[in-house]
Amino acid sequence: FHHVLHLFHWSRVPANKYCILSTPLKLLKIKKESERLFPCSMELRHSAVWFRQAAASTCQGDLDMSFWSRPASPVAVMSIPCFHVHEYSAAVLYNMLAFEMRFHWAHGACVTTHVARMEGLVRCPQDATFLRRRGVLSATRLTDAELVYFFRELGAQTVGARLPDEFGEMVD
Repeated sequence: FHHVLHLFHWSRVPANKYCILSTPLKLLKIKKESERLFPCSMELRHSAVWFRQAAASTCQGDLDMSFWSRPASPVAVMSIPCFHVHEYSAAVLYNMLAFEMRFHWAHGACVTTHVARMEGLVRCPQDATFLRRRGVLSATRLTDAELVYFFRELGAQTVGARLPDEFGEMVD
């Protein structure tokens, strides 16, 4: 467990983000199924959302996604740091999710939020293929179908979890 805590502190988490002060009312009104919350990458792509890998200089942390659009622009941009999936990733992420669910009041929910977003973005093998091509998903030993299963299984752990306001704002 100390190894997981070391990885948690090693990963750059954005300062003053992902703290859970309250559960946003808009999330309480929505069904708990993450598929109802976050559209997949193919849906977003067809809605004129461009995906790009977050540059290290503009990214506030290793797990920090951003979404922006301008009122007059027909296009929006989702910037995501590259998510590397290794053989040990599931074990580490399950432990980090359990840690955040127990101590979210003190440490926030950065990993939980990121997993919930990725589970929403990667719902079919085409989503995984697309995100690999855009440089935001890397998994050398997993097929696209296995990545879908990977995020679906992890995402099941986030159902009902208290998520920070940043998640609700991105859903909006």
